Amino acid sequence: MNMNDVSACKPVCDALVEQNPGVGRSQAAVLAMEGLVLVNGLPARHPGQVVGPTDRPRHDRRHSDAGETTTRGRHLTRIT
Repeated sequence: MNMNDVSACKPVCDALVEQNPGVGRSQAAVLAMEGLVLVNGLPARHPGQVVGPTDRPRHDRRHSDAGETTTRGRHLTRIT
């Protein structure tokens, strides 16, 4: 990992919100705490888990009680 990658790292909640404008920060934190946010195929360990530009955090819809949409009715998409 080079220094540019380190400076681009951010908490998993911020990455989820950045790529999904319909998701609020508190909603992203709840999704992460419930194990519904996957980072490179594994559940996020906590809402503040740091992810880098090569990581792929995304909402795991298969186990969500809310189905495939957020409470605002917008689809959560994979973060790239």
